[in-house]
Amino acid sequence: MDDHTFPWINTPDEVAEKVNGLIEEWQDEVANVPNESEQRLSAQRLLRRIVHETFMAHFASTEEDFERCWPRLRDDILCEHAAQIFNEIFGIGEYEDWDDYEDGFVDDEFDDELEDDGDR
Repeated sequence: MDDHTFPWINTPDEVAEKVNGLIEEWQDEVANVPNESEQRLSAQRLLRRIVHETFMAHFASTEEDFERCWPRLRDDILCEHAAQIFNEIFGIGEYEDWDDYEDGFVDDEFDDELEDDGDR
């Protein structure tokens, strides 16, 4: 399907251009914000605007859909970010590495200690 079959839909390149513009505007705005609390609120507004732009790039999306999905989208983004940082810190890498758990990724002796702690 041609992206311009629906003229109200932006192409991925157009969305990226809009998002980059939003980030540039935000950088100018946040430079003048005096405290961390207000900077975080500003960042939250930016995140919402960016997600809105990307969400609305789907040909069937509506404002009502976005408003309904926004809390879950925000939660998903924040959880994904936390998981990525966690994986970087602990050197786990990609999520597939968690599959190695059943294949001996964790030391059996450690597993035994966990089971013993549960008996107390």
